Amino acid sequence: MKQLARGISLALSLIPSWAWAQTPDLEFKFRGGTTLGNLRKDLRNDQIFGLGFEVAIPLDPKSSFIAECGYDYAPGRGQDRLPGRNASIWYNYNGTGGTIAPNGSPYFVAPTQSYGSEDTRNISFEGFSLRGGYRRAWAGNLSWQLGLSLDRYKSKNQFVGYLYPRYMRNGVDTLLGSNEYEGWAVNRERAKLCPGAYAGLSYRLDETYRCEFNLRSIGYGISEFIPSAYSGRPEQLLDKNARGLTAEVVFVVKL
Repeated sequence: MKQLARGISLALSLIPSWAWAQTPDLEFKFRGGTTLGNLRKDLRNDQIFGLGFEVAIPLDPKSSFIAECGYDYAPGRGQDRLPGRNASIWYNYNGTGGTIAPNGSPYFVAPTQSYGSEDTRNISFEGFSLRGGYRRAWAGNLSWQLGLSLDRYKSKNQFVGYLYPRYMRNGVDTLLGSNEYEGWAVNRERAKLCPGAYAGLSYRLDETYRCEFNLRSIGYGISEFIPSAYSGRPEQLLDKNARGLTAEVVFVVKL
Protein backbone atom coordinates (compact mmCIF):
# COMPACT_ATOMS: atom_id res chain seq x y z
CA MET A 1 0.00 0.00 0.00
CA LYS A 2 2.86 2.35 0.78
CA GLN A 3 4.31 1.76 -2.69
CA LEU A 4 0.93 2.42 -4.31
CA ALA A 5 0.50 5.65 -2.35
CA ARG A 6 4.03 6.68 -3.26
CA GLY A 7 3.30 5.98 -6.95
CA ILE A 8 0.10 8.04 -6.91
CA SER A 9 1.91 10.88 -5.17
CA LEU A 10 4.66 10.80 -7.80
CA ALA A 11 2.12 10.81 -10.65
CA LEU A 12 0.30 13.80 -9.16
CA SER A 13 3.57 15.65 -8.71
CA LEU A 14 4.22 15.39 -12.44
CA ILE A 15 1.12 17.49 -13.18
CA PRO A 16 2.30 21.12 -13.37
CA SER A 17 0.93 23.63 -10.90
CA TRP A 18 -0.55 25.57 -13.83
CA ALA A 19 -2.90 22.66 -14.51
CA TRP A 20 -4.37 22.65 -11.01
CA ALA A 21 -5.57 26.21 -11.52
CA GLN A 22 -7.56 25.24 -14.63
CA THR A 23 -11.18 24.10 -14.66
CA PRO A 24 -11.62 20.65 -16.29
CA ASP A 25 -13.86 20.61 -19.36
CA LEU A 26 -16.91 18.34 -19.19
CA GLU A 27 -18.39 17.37 -22.56
CA PHE A 28 -21.21 15.18 -23.86
CA LYS A 29 -20.67 13.12 -27.04
CA PHE A 30 -22.89 11.68 -29.76
CA ARG A 31 -21.09 9.00 -31.80
CA GLY A 32 -21.90 7.30 -35.07
CA GLY A 33 -19.68 5.28 -37.32
CA THR A 34 -18.94 2.21 -39.33
CA THR A 35 -17.52 -1.20 -38.48
CA LEU A 36 -14.47 -2.53 -40.33
CA GLY A 37 -12.60 -5.80 -40.78
CA ASN A 38 -13.62 -8.82 -38.70
CA LEU A 39 -16.23 -6.81 -36.81
CA ARG A 40 -18.18 -6.02 -39.97
CA LYS A 41 -17.88 -9.64 -41.09
CA ASP A 42 -19.17 -11.03 -37.77
CA LEU A 43 -22.06 -8.59 -37.40
CA ARG A 44 -22.85 -8.60 -41.12
CA ASN A 45 -23.56 -4.92 -40.65
CA ASP A 46 -21.56 -1.70 -40.90
CA GLN A 47 -23.19 0.50 -38.23
CA ILE A 48 -22.22 1.44 -34.68
CA PHE A 49 -23.68 4.15 -32.43
CA GLY A 50 -22.83 5.53 -29.02
CA LEU A 51 -22.91 8.20 -26.33
CA GLY A 52 -20.26 9.37 -23.90
CA PHE A 53 -19.10 11.80 -21.24
CA GLU A 54 -15.57 13.20 -21.34
CA VAL A 55 -13.48 15.10 -18.81
CA ALA A 56 -10.43 16.94 -20.14
CA ILE A 57 -7.81 18.04 -17.59
CA PRO A 58 -5.34 20.62 -18.98
CA LEU A 59 -1.67 19.73 -18.58
CA ASP A 60 -0.36 22.91 -20.23
CA PRO A 61 -1.81 25.51 -22.61
CA LYS A 62 -1.65 23.09 -25.55
CA SER A 63 -2.33 19.61 -24.14
CA SER A 64 -4.79 17.77 -21.94
CA PHE A 65 -5.34 14.42 -20.29
CA ILE A 66 -8.72 13.05 -21.37
CA ALA A 67 -10.94 10.48 -19.66
CA GLU A 68 -14.20 9.21 -21.09
CA CYS A 69 -16.99 6.83 -20.14
CA GLY A 70 -19.06 5.72 -23.11
CA TYR A 71 -21.78 3.37 -24.29
CA ASP A 72 -21.77 1.66 -27.70
CA TYR A 73 -24.38 -0.30 -29.62
CA ALA A 74 -23.68 -2.24 -32.82
CA PRO A 75 -26.79 -3.84 -34.37
CA GLY A 76 -26.43 -7.05 -36.33
CA ARG A 77 -28.09 -7.89 -39.60
CA GLY A 78 -29.87 -11.23 -39.90
CA GLN A 79 -28.71 -13.38 -42.76
CA ASP A 80 -29.68 -16.77 -44.15
CA ARG A 81 -26.46 -18.80 -44.24
CA LEU A 82 -27.98 -21.74 -46.08
CA PRO A 83 -25.36 -23.24 -48.42
CA GLY A 84 -26.10 -23.38 -52.11
CA ARG A 85 -26.59 -26.38 -54.36
CA ASN A 86 -23.71 -28.85 -54.57
CA ALA A 87 -22.05 -27.57 -51.42
CA SER A 88 -19.67 -30.14 -49.93
CA ILE A 89 -21.65 -30.97 -46.80
CA TRP A 90 -21.97 -34.09 -44.69
CA TYR A 91 -25.38 -34.98 -43.33
CA ASN A 92 -25.78 -37.09 -40.20
CA TYR A 93 -28.69 -39.15 -41.55
CA ASN A 94 -30.70 -40.93 -38.78
CA GLY A 95 -27.75 -40.55 -36.41
CA THR A 96 -25.48 -42.89 -38.38
CA GLY A 97 -22.74 -40.28 -38.73
CA GLY A 98 -22.24 -41.02 -42.44
CA THR A 99 -22.92 -39.21 -45.67
CA ILE A 100 -26.15 -39.87 -47.58
CA ALA A 101 -24.60 -38.85 -50.89
CA PRO A 102 -21.79 -41.26 -51.76
CA ASN A 103 -22.19 -40.46 -55.46
CA GLY A 104 -22.71 -36.72 -55.21
CA SER A 105 -22.85 -33.64 -53.02
CA PRO A 106 -25.98 -33.03 -50.91
CA TYR A 107 -27.87 -29.79 -50.94
CA PHE A 108 -31.05 -28.51 -49.31
CA VAL A 109 -34.64 -27.72 -50.16
CA ALA A 110 -34.94 -24.08 -51.19
CA PRO A 111 -36.66 -21.76 -48.65
CA THR A 112 -39.27 -20.86 -51.29
CA GLN A 113 -40.66 -24.40 -51.49
CA SER A 114 -43.64 -25.64 -49.45
CA TYR A 115 -41.36 -26.67 -46.62
CA GLY A 116 -37.92 -25.22 -47.09
CA SER A 117 -34.57 -25.04 -45.37
CA GLU A 118 -33.36 -22.02 -43.43
CA ASP A 119 -30.25 -21.07 -41.46
CA THR A 120 -30.67 -17.57 -40.02
CA ARG A 121 -27.95 -15.92 -37.92
CA ASN A 122 -28.07 -12.57 -36.10
CA ILE A 123 -25.25 -11.27 -33.89
CA SER A 124 -25.19 -7.85 -32.21
CA PHE A 125 -23.39 -6.32 -29.25
CA GLU A 126 -23.61 -3.46 -26.79
CA GLY A 127 -21.68 -2.32 -23.75
CA PHE A 128 -19.53 0.26 -22.01
CA SER A 129 -15.99 1.49 -22.43
CA LEU A 130 -13.58 3.53 -20.34
CA ARG A 131 -10.99 5.55 -22.25
CA GLY A 132 -7.94 7.42 -21.12
CA GLY A 133 -5.78 9.44 -23.48
CA TYR A 134 -3.81 12.50 -24.45
CA ARG A 135 -4.88 15.41 -26.69
CA ARG A 136 -2.56 18.10 -28.06
CA ALA A 137 -3.14 21.17 -30.22
CA TRP A 138 -1.73 20.77 -33.70
CA ALA A 139 -2.68 23.63 -36.04
CA GLY A 140 -5.25 26.30 -35.33
CA ASN A 141 -8.41 24.64 -34.00
CA LEU A 142 -7.18 21.18 -34.99
CA SER A 143 -5.79 18.74 -32.38
CA TRP A 144 -4.62 15.14 -32.42
CA GLN A 145 -5.41 12.57 -29.76
CA LEU A 146 -4.65 8.97 -28.85
CA GLY A 147 -5.24 6.65 -25.93
CA LEU A 148 -6.21 3.27 -24.52
CA SER A 149 -9.57 1.84 -23.51
CA LEU A 150 -11.07 -0.94 -21.44
CA ASP A 151 -14.21 -2.24 -23.16
CA ARG A 152 -16.87 -4.56 -21.82
CA TYR A 153 -19.24 -5.64 -24.56
CA LYS A 154 -22.02 -8.22 -24.39
CA SER A 155 -22.81 -10.01 -27.62
CA LYS A 156 -26.24 -11.43 -28.38
CA ASN A 157 -26.04 -14.47 -30.66
CA GLN A 158 -29.21 -15.86 -32.21
CA PHE A 159 -29.34 -18.96 -34.41
CA VAL A 160 -32.57 -20.34 -35.91
CA GLY A 161 -32.83 -22.95 -38.61
CA TYR A 162 -34.14 -26.20 -40.02
CA LEU A 163 -32.55 -28.25 -42.79
CA TYR A 164 -34.41 -30.53 -45.20
CA PRO A 165 -31.66 -32.21 -47.20
CA ARG A 166 -31.82 -33.34 -50.82
CA TYR A 167 -29.12 -35.31 -52.53
CA MET A 168 -28.07 -36.79 -55.83
CA ARG A 169 -27.71 -40.57 -55.98
CA ASN A 170 -26.97 -42.25 -59.29
CA GLY A 171 -28.05 -39.08 -61.05
CA VAL A 172 -31.46 -38.97 -59.37
CA ASP A 173 -32.53 -35.94 -57.33
CA THR A 174 -33.92 -37.41 -54.09
CA LEU A 175 -35.85 -35.61 -51.34
CA LEU A 176 -36.07 -36.95 -47.80
CA GLY A 177 -39.45 -36.97 -46.09
CA SER A 178 -40.73 -33.78 -44.46
CA ASN A 179 -40.31 -35.35 -41.02
CA GLU A 180 -36.61 -36.03 -41.59
CA TYR A 181 -34.91 -32.75 -40.84
CA GLU A 182 -32.62 -31.04 -38.34
CA GLY A 183 -33.92 -27.99 -36.52
CA TRP A 184 -32.60 -25.63 -33.85
CA ALA A 185 -33.26 -22.36 -32.03
CA VAL A 186 -30.25 -21.21 -30.03
CA ASN A 187 -29.74 -17.96 -28.08
CA ARG A 188 -26.48 -17.17 -26.32
CA GLU A 189 -25.16 -14.02 -24.64
CA ARG A 190 -21.47 -13.46 -23.98
CA ALA A 191 -19.85 -10.65 -21.98
CA LYS A 192 -16.18 -10.01 -22.67
CA LEU A 193 -13.75 -7.54 -21.08
CA CYS A 194 -10.99 -6.53 -23.50
CA PRO A 195 -8.38 -3.78 -23.87
CA GLY A 196 -8.55 -1.44 -26.83
CA ALA A 197 -6.85 1.58 -28.37
CA TYR A 198 -7.83 4.62 -30.41
CA ALA A 199 -6.31 7.54 -32.31
CA GLY A 200 -7.88 10.46 -34.09
CA LEU A 201 -8.36 14.17 -34.70
CA SER A 202 -10.42 16.84 -32.94
CA TYR A 203 -11.61 20.13 -34.45
CA ARG A 204 -12.95 22.97 -32.32
CA LEU A 205 -15.94 24.68 -34.02
CA ASP A 206 -16.42 27.31 -31.28
CA GLU A 207 -16.35 27.54 -27.49
CA THR A 208 -19.25 25.11 -27.15
CA TYR A 209 -19.04 22.66 -30.03
CA ARG A 210 -16.37 20.51 -31.63
CA CYS A 211 -16.17 17.32 -33.66
CA GLU A 212 -13.87 14.30 -33.72
CA PHE A 213 -12.85 11.52 -36.04
CA ASN A 214 -11.41 8.40 -34.38
CA LEU A 215 -10.20 4.99 -35.48
CA ARG A 216 -10.66 2.37 -32.73
CA SER A 217 -9.41 -1.15 -32.19
CA ILE A 218 -11.73 -3.18 -29.94
CA GLY A 219 -11.90 -6.77 -28.70
CA TYR A 220 -15.11 -8.76 -28.33
CA GLY A 221 -16.46 -12.28 -27.94
CA ILE A 222 -19.11 -13.99 -30.07
CA SER A 223 -20.45 -17.50 -30.63
CA GLU A 224 -20.76 -19.72 -33.69
CA PHE A 225 -23.29 -22.53 -34.17
CA ILE A 226 -22.48 -25.50 -36.43
CA PRO A 227 -25.41 -27.81 -37.25
CA SER A 228 -24.84 -31.53 -37.39
CA ALA A 229 -25.75 -31.51 -41.08
CA TYR A 230 -22.75 -29.30 -41.88
CA SER A 231 -20.12 -31.47 -40.23
CA GLY A 232 -21.40 -35.02 -39.78
CA ARG A 233 -20.74 -34.62 -36.05
CA PRO A 234 -23.05 -33.59 -33.18
CA GLU A 235 -24.09 -29.93 -33.33
CA GLN A 236 -21.61 -27.50 -31.80
CA LEU A 237 -21.87 -24.09 -30.15
CA LEU A 238 -18.40 -22.55 -30.18
CA ASP A 239 -17.19 -19.39 -28.44
CA LYS A 240 -14.51 -17.31 -30.08
CA ASN A 241 -12.68 -14.07 -29.33
CA ALA A 242 -11.95 -11.56 -32.04
CA ARG A 243 -10.70 -8.04 -32.66
CA GLY A 244 -12.07 -5.49 -35.08
CA LEU A 245 -12.01 -1.83 -36.03
CA THR A 246 -14.49 1.03 -36.00
CA ALA A 247 -14.27 4.44 -37.62
CA GLU A 248 -16.38 6.97 -35.73
CA VAL A 249 -17.48 10.55 -36.21
CA VAL A 250 -18.29 12.34 -32.95
CA PHE A 251 -20.28 15.50 -32.28
CA VAL A 252 -19.30 17.05 -28.95
CA VAL A 253 -21.13 19.59 -26.77
CA LYS A 254 -19.41 21.32 -23.87
CA LEU A 255 -21.51 21.27 -20.69
